[in-house]
Amino acid sequence: MKDCLEIWANAASILTALVATIAFVGYHWRRCQKRRKLEDYLRNDKATAKPPLTGKRTVVHLMGKLKLTEDEVFQACFQSDHVECRMAVDPNTGRATELLFEYGNE
Repeated sequence: MKDCLEIWANAASILTALVATIAFVGYHWRRCQKRRKLEDYLRNDKATAKPPLTGKRTVVHLMGKLKLTEDEVFQACFQSDHVECRMAVDPNTGRATELLFEYGNE
């Protein structure tokens, strides 16, 4: 009886570690995919922007186009070495009105 319990305990330990590893890898894979999605969209948007447009996009625009939440857009931006976050400043007050995201250094 004691041997049976030890076997089940060891199996449960191994299974728990396996499930945790799979969950960890899946979580980081999804984060990486969202970052790449944001980088690809902003890179293509900047490359095809006509002269009055600069390839800068707001959070709301990116949420609609990429189907990401606001938090996911911010996380992907701050993870990326290529996406730059800039402020749009109100000329009358000198305060930031919104954040703009742009594909930056190549």
